[in-house]
This record gives sequence, structure tokens and C-alpha cells, in this order.
Amino acid sequence: MEELTIVIPTYNSSSTLDLCLDSIDRQTHPCETVIVVDRFSLDHTPQIAKAHRALLIQSYANRSAARNLGAQASNSSGVLFVDSDMILLPTLVEECSRLLLDHDSLVVPEASIGRGFWASCKRLERDTYLGNDSIEAPRCYRRKSFLAIGGYDENLEAGEDWELRQRSTRMSFKLGRTQSMLLHDEGKYSPYMAFRREYAYGRTIRRYVRRNPSATLKQINPLIRVLDPSVKIMSKDIPHGLGVLVLRAVEFAGAGIGLLTGDAEISNGTLRTNNSPKIRSNVQICN
Repeated sequence: MEELTIVIPTYNSSSTLDLCLDSIDRQTHPCETVIVVDRFSLDHTPQIAKAHRALLIQSYANRSAARNLGAQASNSSGVLFVDSDMILLPTLVEECSRLLLDHDSLVVPEASIGRGFWASCKRLERDTYLGNDSIEAPRCYRRKSFLAIGGYDENLEAGEDWELRQRSTRMSFKLGRTQSMLLHDEGKYSPYMAFRREYAYGRTIRRYVRRNPSATLKQINPLIRVLDPSVKIMSKDIPHGLGVLVLRAVEFAGAGIGLLTGDAEISNGTLRTNNSPKIRSNVQICN
């Protein structure tokens, strides 16, 4: 079995991080290290990380750069990237550690959980993407292979996982897939939350779209990403199918407005807007 490090980028994540780290503590096979790369949170995120004995690295790096920092700080042969609002099923680390013996990268399927009607819609929509190679992207890598291809593109804040999969495919990475899943906690999801999140992604996805026009046609095509899941769900559950249609339309509107009006740029792994000062990306490792 390969030893595994889990890397978690965070920013003001105190509402979800404890559950994430608790699910890591409950794994059937322990990971070697947990590294939390925090963007100098203003809440209790650092204290929660320390309470779970995670290695805390603080940096103004964006999500892509934060993941790379975590991988570089690891001494394990494998690395698994998760978000602070995700919960690991108990056998995930054990399965990743075993599969990395024969694979360079692993897709870890994701399911949504949350409260209320809109969270249920999000769960059903995400289920329609399971096994879709144009949507799913690896989250677990053999560390040597990950570093050899340069890790995540730090100039991308959106679409970075898709871009890394395309690059690893060109390098003939042997790709595997776990049966254990990651649960993405959407909380009490709503169209307003969906719009805000996708607007933020839209402001930074322009660079990915320019570099990957052909892949973009599949990955963010409204016919595929809005109508297809809605029709599939509506054939079995009309209310939730209509809900998915509304939710995806709102998300695409937010992403589209962000794409057209966004002025965000990324320099040296730091996300900035035209109105924000340049911030030096210092790195602090906290014991």
C-alpha cells in the first residue's frame, strides 16, 4: 500500500472543516499526513486544523497554488486533494493507497449532500455525471507523477482540474477509479448561493476557455450541462427535474455574467482583481 497525504486548501472554512477532518480521522487505513493550506483565514479554521494535528501552511496562494504547495510539502508517495466541505467515506484512503500501486491518478466519484429541496436537486444533477469522462477529473495522484507534469496550473482558478486531466492524459498516465466516494456538503443550497458561486468561477474561467475551446464545448455546453440532466431527472421525478432546470439555468447565468464582466486575473498563484493590491505570496508553516 502506498502512503498517502491529504491536502486541503481552505479559507474561512470553520463551518465545514471539522467534519472533513473528522472523516479523515475515521478512515479504515490512516493517511500519513494531512496538510491544510490556508489563505490566512479570519475565522477559526487554523485552530480547527491544529486540533486535528494537521500540518498547517498559511499562504495567500489561490486554490491551485495551495494544492501544489501541499504536494511539495508532502513526503508521501501519493497525494489526495479534497476540499474543506467534503466528507470522505471510511474506506477511501485505504482504496486510494492500494490503487496507487498500479495507477498514476485516480478519479474519486463525488456525491452531493445537503438540506432542503435545492440540495436534493443538486444531488440528483451530480449523480448524472458519474462516469462522464468530460466532467469527472482525478483528485488522487502518485506524487512523483503529479510533480513531474508540474501539478495544477497556478494561473487557473477554475477548470484547473479538467486542464490537469487533459495534461496527464497526454502524458499517458494510467488512470484508475475508486468505488469509495467523496460527499460534497452543499449545506442549505439555494439558487442565490448557486448564482454567487458560479459567478465567482465565471470571472476566472476565461483563461481555461481560451486554452481549451474544444473541451469547453463538452464541459460547459448548456445543452449538455443544463438540458440533459434536467430531462433525465424529469423522466423519473418531474418536480426535481424542473428544479434542476431552474438551478442549472441560474448557475449558467451567474457563470456567463462572471465570464463577460469579470476582471479577475491571477499572478504567481495569487488571485487579484483590478481594484485589489498585489499581495506577496509569503508562506508560513505552523506547527
